[in-house]
Amino acid sequence: MSKKFNSKLKKCQKESSDEATQQEVFLRSMSAMGIVPKKFNEEESSANFPQVYEIIEKILKSREHCDLNIVIGSESFECHMNVLKSYSEYFQKSEKSLKSGTIELPEDKVTPEAFNVIYAWMLADESEIPRLHFARIFKAAKFLEIKELLSQIMCFIDENVIGEREALSIYLEAKEINEKTLQGFMMKKISKIFLTFVASWEYLQLTEEEVTQLLQSNRLGVNSELDILFAVIRWSQHEWPSRKSSLSHLMKCVRFELIQSWQLVELKKYPKEFEHIFKMKEIQAMIDDAISLISLRNAQHDGDGDQDPFPATIHRRIINDPMWNSFEFEKNSNLYHNYRNFCIYLKQFDAVHWRKVKYSNPKHELQTLI
Repeated sequence: MSKKFNSKLKKCQKESSDEATQQEVFLRSMSAMGIVPKKFNEEESSANFPQVYEIIEKILKSREHCDLNIVIGSESFECHMNVLKSYSEYFQKSEKSLKSGTIELPEDKVTPEAFNVIYAWMLADESEIPRLHFARIFKAAKFLEIKELLSQIMCFIDENVIGEREALSIYLEAKEINEKTLQGFMMKKISKIFLTFVASWEYLQLTEEEVTQLLQSNRLGVNSELDILFAVIRWSQHEWPSRKSSLSHLMKCVRFELIQSWQLVELKKYPKEFEHIFKMKEIQAMIDDAISLISLRNAQHDGDGDQDPFPATIHRRIINDPMWNSFEFEKNSNLYHNYRNFCIYLKQFDAVHWRKVKYSNPKHELQTLI
């Protein structure tokens, strides 16, 4: 009996033990079992998931889901309305037209090439202005009233990022599209390259207004004020019959009082070749006034006066050009001979000659970016 009892007891204990173990397992938490949820940091949680702004940027740059069609001439551009409105006051003011889904821009104000560059500028991470189509970009930015782009362009101009050669090139581009504001900005940068420009065919194609604006500049690099006089003669002689009426106006750009007295006397003799120019009463009066002013100034300097009562004439930027030495004006040379030498001098210019000349005043070298 005792053996039977012991056997039953062991069986009960085993069952009891299994039951307890089973109950224990049922009561254990996930944490107790060593299963702990992993904590993700911010970088890990977003590593594989783009941010909202990244999604929007991708849509804008790939031009997906565009809601506006810009038509310029025969070309059209699919764009996002909000991108254009963010930068352009023109599009901000065109709310009614925007609702139609299509806006046509005047090609004489905004060319397809310029619009394409400007829209890319709006979407770019680093906004850069390409040299190509610079004048057209400026004109389009003005028409579309994009202040940020115009401000960036003005920084380029003011900080001398644009050198003389580029300035002259942009000036001629601006002339082609009648962008006078940019012409004015670029004109102010022309200095050493002035005589190279005078030697060119493009100079002869300038209008009276453009020649006047050019010759009024104080920055022009010249051997003497005679260069300005000869530049006027060269332009007027190109199409004399139609340009005769412009001559008196252009001659006012010449600062005759900066020309030597004996040279002014030579002008009054007007050789036969220039009789049609210097015989004009208005030009004769300009020369007489200059001779009188020079005489009065010389008399004032010879006297005891401490101050010059006559207003000072602003000098141009005088250059030292080694090639010019062989064409020095002699006192026994008449005006026509001197002008002929001037033309021969210009014919010897090449594309880089202007880089070889130096200013007489070293300060001007520091103020000019080549």
